[in-house]
Amino acid sequence: MRDVAIERGRYWLSWWDDGLVFVVARGAGAAIAALYPQADAPYRQIFVDIVTGIERGMGTEPVHARELSDVPDAAAVRHWLEGQSPSAAITLGRVATEIYEKIGLPFPQVVGALDVSPQTRPNVAGVSLAVDPSLLFATLRQLAPSRRRVWAVFDPAYDGWPMELARPAAVALGLRLELREAGDLRASVREFRRILEDADPKTDALWLLADTRIIHSETVLPLVIENGWQRRLPVFSNSLQHIRRGVLFALYPDNLLLGRRLAELAGRARPHRNLARSQPGAQFESGRRPGRRTGAGRRRGCAVSAPADRGIPERARAAFGDAKRPSGGASNWDKVRSVLDQIHAKRAEGWSYDEIRRALAKTVGFTGTLQILYAYVNRLTVERRAAATADVAALTPMEPVRHDRPASRPQSGKKPSV
Repeated sequence: MRDVAIERGRYWLSWWDDGLVFVVARGAGAAIAALYPQADAPYRQIFVDIVTGIERGMGTEPVHARELSDVPDAAAVRHWLEGQSPSAAITLGRVATEIYEKIGLPFPQVVGALDVSPQTRPNVAGVSLAVDPSLLFATLRQLAPSRRRVWAVFDPAYDGWPMELARPAAVALGLRLELREAGDLRASVREFRRILEDADPKTDALWLLADTRIIHSETVLPLVIENGWQRRLPVFSNSLQHIRRGVLFALYPDNLLLGRRLAELAGRARPHRNLARSQPGAQFESGRRPGRRTGAGRRRGCAVSAPADRGIPERARAAFGDAKRPSGGASNWDKVRSVLDQIHAKRAEGWSYDEIRRALAKTVGFTGTLQILYAYVNRLTVERRAAATADVAALTPMEPVRHDRPASRPQSGKKPSV
């Protein structure tokens, strides 16, 4: 019998493979090893923060971390691990996890920073990047309260576990969940086409999973997002990478807290003479909630609702509710839209977005942040392409849409092979 424990109220979902949960007493013990992939900024900072969280979670106990190349030397990694003789090994990302599994050392393994689940790796503990559906749905209700139905396409072989959580989470928030199964890219295109034909933009929303097997970034993703914008159908995602493509919002983790949680799991996974046995499926302490990033690049907490401030008189709140919208000049959105062609021209000339933002502030009075400027340019460009392309709405399977993007874009560094 295998008992899966799922933590609620957090961005990530965690599991414990054994039927019994062991609580390890803190104290002196062998070191913990942490393996993570090599990456350029800003992606490297993600792993640095996770490792920092692991170190803080382990307290005074040592943590030895090793950065791995895209194609690590298995013999060298094995030699290093044997030299450390850790009580447990934490592997971050695909490269570190696969090389550790290939080496086959007996040290207990904890997996993090990877979209895994008990379905894909049933014999290890870990913290998955799979988003807790209840948080996604709560955020949707905050940003688009008129939505009553959520559509999603998923591969049951990989994402069956999150979908089991999504059904009751949707019911609890008054949402109707419409799930469509797809085992490959062609099937996913067919299902997305049906969803875009059947969905009601007034009451529905579309949920994208972070699964490149069924949501290809250069074919399915742009077609779905452009059709969503054209039909005014909200699209939200499990992946922060989809924000730049025009989704309404995505969730992302607190990396320091994620590291602390991995440290807790590593403490339970390692052998220890002083083990206290607890009941299967026990729940552990919850940490802070994750951040949320919307299409405008704003970072917020992910609380379902904010209580009214009792220090504000009721009549003051009522007066604000009855207030008429003040008249004023053009909004930042209108300012960007009016000079969109000039912005594309300057991008083609090599201007950075920060240079464009400063020039807009001096000439047309733009007051938004760099992230807001980038999001507005991206959305307006998507809307213009959708309006100019008559056949976009007819979502042709396996037929990508060409993107007339500016000559250069902000460089975010090398993506890690995770």
